[in-house]
Amino acid sequence: REGKEVRAIFRVTEGAPTLVERVEVLRPVTLLPDRAMRRLVLVRAGRPFDTFQLDTTLSRLRQAMWQRGFADAEIAHRTVVDTATRRAVIAIGVEPGAQSVVGEINISGAEKVSEEAIRNSLRFKKGDTFRLDDMLQSQRALYESGLFRRAALFIAPAGGRPVCEVFASGLLGDVGGDADSTARADSVKRIEVCVEEGPQREARASTGFNTADFIQVEGRFSHLNFLGGARRLDVQGAVGNLLGGQLNGRKPFRQVLVGEDDRARYFAPTYQASATVSQRWFFDPRNTISGGVFANRRSSPGIFIDKGYGTTATFTRLFAERAPVSANYRFEITGVDAGDVYFCVNYGVCDRGTIDALKGGHRMSPLTLTGQIDRSSDPFEPVTGYRLRADAEHASQMTLSDYRYNRAYAEYSVYRRLFRTGTLATRVRTGWVRAL
Repeated sequence: REGKEVRAIFRVTEGAPTLVERVEVLRPVTLLPDRAMRRLVLVRAGRPFDTFQLDTTLSRLRQAMWQRGFADAEIAHRTVVDTATRRAVIAIGVEPGAQSVVGEINISGAEKVSEEAIRNSLRFKKGDTFRLDDMLQSQRALYESGLFRRAALFIAPAGGRPVCEVFASGLLGDVGGDADSTARADSVKRIEVCVEEGPQREARASTGFNTADFIQVEGRFSHLNFLGGARRLDVQGAVGNLLGGQLNGRKPFRQVLVGEDDRARYFAPTYQASATVSQRWFFDPRNTISGGVFANRRSSPGIFIDKGYGTTATFTRLFAERAPVSANYRFEITGVDAGDVYFCVNYGVCDRGTIDALKGGHRMSPLTLTGQIDRSSDPFEPVTGYRLRADAEHASQMTLSDYRYNRAYAEYSVYRRLFRTGTLATRVRTGWVRAL
């Protein structure tokens, strides 16, 4: 003791570690083959005995059995430690019990969102085998819809307060009843889906300027339950090049040299507008279908003016966790207005007849197939794992396109830990394009 302070000193003599001499796992080999066991069991013979690794192993085995439909599997273990020889023998027993199935599915907290839409988001229905991934993916789908502040799925216990009532109060630890004994007593699981709805409409407006495009304004509006059924409407628009003629050459804006005859068209407002309707859980919780319309006018003063409008349709299916595949078709009428030099330099076309043809409206209608897989540790700041994206695009008379080509693109990123706080990220990109 030093004055009003107390200084504590701990002296630890670690000594030699206790080693694992033998690990025995008694389990049904048909459910947990040797290959799965090498991944699930972290405690190994010849290594130091680590109780954290033992607890993690037991948790992994329990989850693996649930994933195979045995939510009531009993996982027991016994550890014998010889302090004299510093040796440990670990025995783990896995008793699968009866296979679990989904029983009644009750939904609470839905007011504006229909129960049918919520049921469409679930990866299971009454009578299906009850699996862990189906529970997790169903809850993720509810959150990703943006319709709910909170969403959770529970196995309904016997007795105690209704689980969704407790969920709404925030006292998740006060469900009551003996959920574990209830689960073991009945292999038919009654599922409680508890949701708390959030705002269904979002709007945002912004304005800004830069020295190249003068003043811009932008607005976005989203309706997350448009016409019901978890259908989403996104409308966005942006207008730029505002006051371009008046601000041209005035600091801090740059001076754009255009002839007097071209001022009106080059300094006219540019715009980009689109409206998209998306239907989540289209016939299956892993499917999303969307369609929309768009229009745009881009301008680089003194160089070119690009106009386009059209429609787009997309179908996306989630084949695995964070592994979607999308098919997209875009039909666009596009046209470029520019001087002869622009076409001669950028298109390699210098004769008058072809330039006049290029200035007219043309159909740009590609069909695109895109696939990606994300196995990184974090969507924003990954430190381990990898990401892969690839897409192929085709445009021809078959897709009603005046521009005819094939294009392929792939990108691969891999992340590795570097020392204690660093990450080494490597990205490789490759592409190929050919006119038909």
